[in-house]
Amino acid sequence: MHGADTVAPHTCSLLPGPHLTHRSRATLGDWHRTMAQTPNVLWIVMDSQRPHNIGAYGDQRGVPPTLDRLADEGVVFERNTSASPWCLPSHASMMTGLYASTHGADGRYERLSEEYPTIGEELTELGYATVGISNNAYMGQASALHRGFMDWNYVLPSLGADDHDKGGAKVTRQMLEWLQAHRTETRPFFMFANINDTHTSYVALEPFRSQWAPHVSDDRAQEINRQGFFVDPGRPDEMPEELQRDLYALYDGETAYVDHLTGKIVSYLRDSGELDNTMIVVTSDHGDVIEEHPPYWNHQLTVFEAVTHVPLIIRYPSVFNSGTRISDLTQTHDVVATIYDLLGATSQLSAVEESSHSLLRTIENDARAYVMCEFAFPLNMLERAVRHGNEFDLRPYFRALRSYRRDDWKYIWASDGRDSLFNLANDPTEQTDLINEHREKARELYDQLDAVLARIPVNDYGDWMITEYTRKRHDTAGISSNAGDTYDADKPIDQRCVASAKLDLHLEANDGSV
Repeated sequence: MHGADTVAPHTCSLLPGPHLTHRSRATLGDWHRTMAQTPNVLWIVMDSQRPHNIGAYGDQRGVPPTLDRLADEGVVFERNTSASPWCLPSHASMMTGLYASTHGADGRYERLSEEYPTIGEELTELGYATVGISNNAYMGQASALHRGFMDWNYVLPSLGADDHDKGGAKVTRQMLEWLQAHRTETRPFFMFANINDTHTSYVALEPFRSQWAPHVSDDRAQEINRQGFFVDPGRPDEMPEELQRDLYALYDGETAYVDHLTGKIVSYLRDSGELDNTMIVVTSDHGDVIEEHPPYWNHQLTVFEAVTHVPLIIRYPSVFNSGTRISDLTQTHDVVATIYDLLGATSQLSAVEESSHSLLRTIENDARAYVMCEFAFPLNMLERAVRHGNEFDLRPYFRALRSYRRDDWKYIWASDGRDSLFNLANDPTEQTDLINEHREKARELYDQLDAVLARIPVNDYGDWMITEYTRKRHDTAGISSNAGDTYDADKPIDQRCVASAKLDLHLEANDGSV
């Protein structure tokens, strides 16, 4: 972010030592001479993890004790936003530091273009030992997000097992085995891990089911999770209290389980003496709507805060003072620029400078001014919803969305003209659309969003025919896909919201005028 795209300084300064963000950029040769002083990086994605049941974000029940301790020993970014409301584009942003508009890996083109190096690729070139481990079917060879990593392993879920583990235990075991095998290496490591057990469906492994959802039977959990994107067709405008209770309880159990697995990795690093020399990042690719916007639940199809607001906790005592909280706006893929900044390196992609804002700059009173979340046309998602047999008209959900937040105002652009505006300070769950009451603010944010999209590269790779490899991986993980389906639009889809009449049409349709 440059010029108008940074905000006025706040008063918090976290760096106990020299300011690393102003170091000269390292050349590859300089880098190899300083490897012994460089940190390891452990980046854990708790898939679909909302912040609502984490102590650092206000919940005091102790659901995730590992995260709570990491937060106490590190820094919590309170207003962090994902780049997309679902797995593939969000992870592609984390792998590249780019917005989805640029990297193009989304619901229409389910693969990262070869023109974009991953952070694994770039850190490998800088001398890191790099590894990725995931039990999310969208992570890895199927989507090309594995590219450039020295090691990558996709872990199959425990199909047919009675313990409800979706593969998280295997991911954790492989993480520990890799760390032990590379313990004597002189090179630092970069480990990226996705633990998918917090992702729908919510089932919860014992003993966490008994601890957090003792009243929910297996039959009840299966009944809930069969509902797909929508629940209770007979009551479309409300979520039954019993269903809310059960969803939250099962979700707590899943969070507690993944936190338990994360704790195993943190304990190993602590016992091996590597903890303080490892920058630990814990975040999520997106959240989930649970009861905020009935009849919808799950993620995708929306860019409401329940899906876009995700935790971001970093522990690295050499840079981040313990117990620090940052209220500035941040994005999950800002971690990419932060790693480069910390190392004094520069990404090969100039677009990263506009899309990913170093968190070291944020804590040095140079925060980003806005956050953006993007959702492309949901071709595959709606096909799966139809296969689930939902008794809803899905046509209103066939649209692209972008949310643009600045301060407490959040504007949502919709390709079908049904734009909306919310004030998150007064309405954190986005229940009251203010676009007619605050037309000037809507126009202001619309113009700012359009200006952002004019500055960053915007790519449309068309419609991707799902590969046989991808289809098999998705089918194994319970993700339905059809290798022969493509979508032929009558017109090219405009990736930018450049049609200035869009907002006017929305306001006129609501009996308003600009």
